[in-house]
Amino acid sequence: MSTFNWIKNIELKQHVNKHSCLRQLGLMNFVLIFVLFWVQFNSPVYAGSAVETISLPVTTNNPSDDQTRSDTASATPKSDSPSTLTQLKTAYHTATEHVKDTWTEGKVELYVPFLSYHMPFAYSADKRSEYNEYPGGAGIGLGRYNASGNYEATYAMAFLDSHSDMSYMVGYAWIPTWNVGKSEVKVGAGLTGFIMSRQDYFGGVPFPGVLPVASISYKQLSLQAAYVPGGQGNGNVLFAWGKWTFD
Repeated sequence: MSTFNWIKNIELKQHVNKHSCLRQLGLMNFVLIFVLFWVQFNSPVYAGSAVETISLPVTTNNPSDDQTRSDTASATPKSDSPSTLTQLKTAYHTATEHVKDTWTEGKVELYVPFLSYHMPFAYSADKRSEYNEYPGGAGIGLGRYNASGNYEATYAMAFLDSHSDMSYMVGYAWIPTWNVGKSEVKVGAGLTGFIMSRQDYFGGVPFPGVLPVASISYKQLSLQAAYVPGGQGNGNVLFAWGKWTFD
């Protein structure tokens, strides 16, 4: 009971609008995770699972019975649809392979956060003037373009949050990417999952999250941004950083 009360007391110290932001962010995280796993992992599993009906001749001592049964008899194989446990194992194996390949094949990258833009429709001018919108900091990561041409990366960053307190995060990004015509410009949109520590949430206790992320790149230079959803007076922040990939 003491542990429960300790956790409860920490949560009660947070401002109401912060809880509202976390609830909305949690719902968004659930939807994004579901879509990611469905598209990335489940679809290929079902690719060859169509069930065929095979007609088989049946032989009896009665010729008329043989004719009747040969017209009607069929055998349907058992469904090849994988169980939930099999799907989870496949998803886990695929995810770990992607992380391992990114770790071993990725190129070293430097991250430089430069913007935390609080959307004017969610904050008054006076409130925005109180927030820090220059998240001075830096990060390092390993990134690569996989066999499908999509960008994947592991990273760690430290930067100043909206209250000018230091925040820390480590994460993994998966960004489907396309070339613009025949140029070397690439654009992409995907997801980043992360674990973050902030002083204004749970007293600095790390918490997980998933956010939409977009990218535009030219050769080794990229501009990337994640959007934090929210409501009136919370969330609704565009967080942007520059990225340089070392060959």
